Amino acid sequence: MKPALEWIKEQSSNPPREGSLEMKCMIEAVEAIQLDASVENTKWLIWSHEHKAWWAANEMGYVSTRRNAGRYTFKRACEIVENANFALEREPHEAMVLDNG
Repeated sequence: MKPALEWIKEQSSNPPREGSLEMKCMIEAVEAIQLDASVENTKWLIWSHEHKAWWAANEMGYVSTRRNAGRYTFKRACEIVENANFALEREPHEAMVLDNG
């Protein structure tokens, strides 16, 4: 199994800067997958630091509870987070969280 950082660099067309908070979040996410399940079988929630809420299902706004949060595939969650955090030099606006139940 490849190290998380190497895998992220291969999979992302525009990987976050090494050492950034976004990259640390992505490394944690990939390591969680490597320990827990295959990418295809995982679902992800997206936390908005900007709105202090979870993304709702189908990218339709925000909800305050994790239970009501939308679930996204790993690929879609990465796209959302990458697009939301594009060109940020400080803390990310969005972060992926593994749905562990």
